[in-house]
Amino acid sequence: MSLTFLIITFLVLILLVLFVQSLFLWLGAKLVKIPGVNYPRALLTCVVITVIWLPIQAGIAWWDWWLMDSDESMLLLVQLIAAVLSLGVGVAVPWLCVKWLLRATFGRAALAALIMFVGGIVGSLALALSLMSTLVEKFVIPTGAMAPTLHGAHADLTCENCGFDYSVSMSEWTAGYAGRPREAVPAVCPNCGQADSVPASDPILTGDRILVEKITSPQRWDLIVFKYPEEPSTNFIKRLVGLPGETLEIVGGDIFIDGKRLRKRPGTAVDMWLPVHDSRYVARQPLPDGPRWEPADKSSHWKHAEGQWAFAGEDARPEVLSFSGRLTDELAYNGKDNDPPAPGDVSSPLVGDVKVECWIESFSGQGSFAFRWEFRNQRVTATVSPSGEVEISSASLLAGEQMDAAEQKAVSGELAGDVSERRHLAFAFRDGQAYVMQDGAAVASLLVGPDDIETAKVRLQRAAEPCHVEIVASRCSVRFSRIALWKDVHYRNLDELPGLRFSGPFPQWGCTDHPITLARDEHFTLGDNSARSKDSRFWGTVASDQIIGVCRWIYWPPSRRREFR
Repeated sequence: MSLTFLIITFLVLILLVLFVQSLFLWLGAKLVKIPGVNYPRALLTCVVITVIWLPIQAGIAWWDWWLMDSDESMLLLVQLIAAVLSLGVGVAVPWLCVKWLLRATFGRAALAALIMFVGGIVGSLALALSLMSTLVEKFVIPTGAMAPTLHGAHADLTCENCGFDYSVSMSEWTAGYAGRPREAVPAVCPNCGQADSVPASDPILTGDRILVEKITSPQRWDLIVFKYPEEPSTNFIKRLVGLPGETLEIVGGDIFIDGKRLRKRPGTAVDMWLPVHDSRYVARQPLPDGPRWEPADKSSHWKHAEGQWAFAGEDARPEVLSFSGRLTDELAYNGKDNDPPAPGDVSSPLVGDVKVECWIESFSGQGSFAFRWEFRNQRVTATVSPSGEVEISSASLLAGEQMDAAEQKAVSGELAGDVSERRHLAFAFRDGQAYVMQDGAAVASLLVGPDDIETAKVRLQRAAEPCHVEIVASRCSVRFSRIALWKDVHYRNLDELPGLRFSGPFPQWGCTDHPITLARDEHFTLGDNSARSKDSRFWGTVASDQIIGVCRWIYWPPSRRREFR
């Protein structure tokens, strides 16, 4: 369902309410004996009322929503004032318009407007209930189980070191810690690693407000709202991962369906890319172990200035620009626990599914630059030349290792247009697939694998170093105005969750070595914030008749407004 369709539906509903109101106004005018009133005059009066009333009500609603993100102690007062203003406008505007346009006395105008007002409310409620039950419904997100895709109760921070904006969960203080005196919540900037905290005096902001449509059937990777199977009076929102009839298992953070790796096609599920680092936000005081791009050699031709990276080495041998941050599935949204880990706690899983976006300002020379990715003894290199040629190759870093049947060694492609001009390129490794994209379209794609679940489990047993991401340039001049690094959602097994202890048999639905087979009307859901999400891994499946609809839009706050496709 498109936003255009919703707007058209909304306008149609306004017209229907308009016709209902004009009918009641016409009948009311006849009942109170206002002379010379016919239906066209009643309809014209209602049109004038609507033209005056709608902007005023929109302003009141905007003011109400804007102040709802302020201190919770003012929330009730704000809502009361908004309700009084709305009621006052709803009474005064029709009354005055009826008196003026229908040339009625104050008393008869008040009675006719009252009849129209009551009739309009009845008609609007009927249409609203019909809309909620069949078309679209709004919800507020309470927790951070889908963060950072969807925010629950949270606080916003701006890093004083690099200026990066990020949010930290405050759901615990609106639920489990309710009633306790507020304390500062420790946090860490995901962009530069600077330690920070949410002061106890900062306001707790409400969660995202979303619109859920109920017409189209949900597809894999959609955000769905459903009745929580263990307590149907409670609504949950998660990502739809497993479909009816499939056997699902989580291995190494990825999803395997019927024993084969599930791959997201290039350009799809873009909201599952989570931010890691953005070169536009430059740390004033870089931390020794903070995440950042840096040349492998101090005498390198790679130079950095105001968030931009440039390589000027027309005669230079290959030189490396490396990302130094440790890539794990940790999210800044979850805050930072200052307490030491309890005995038996697991460290955050390493991740290798990443995307590097580059905004090219200029590119020339006889050589090339390349994205280089290394993880779990595999290497992928994506080379880009000034002529627009792209080649992606993969290799095992273990001598003599045989490649999986689904794996490829190399593919090639070609960029569109003049590469020397401004271009937006992205290299990604995701779900066993490496690809290069130009302006959102895939140019070349390579299957790296392994595709088979048993082979994936064997390779997962190897000791792993953190994922290495590099940009290598030689015999060229290239300037990037911005480099942004992202990571894909990584799904944990339940035994990888912090502080969770099993005191006996536990289902661990869909976790490694605990595959789940879905019946004809069953679905499997997971939260994007896998370390903090209570989802199908705990309680199993969601039946088709429990699904309410698909989240299509965040409509508030304006800074997070977006559409999910």
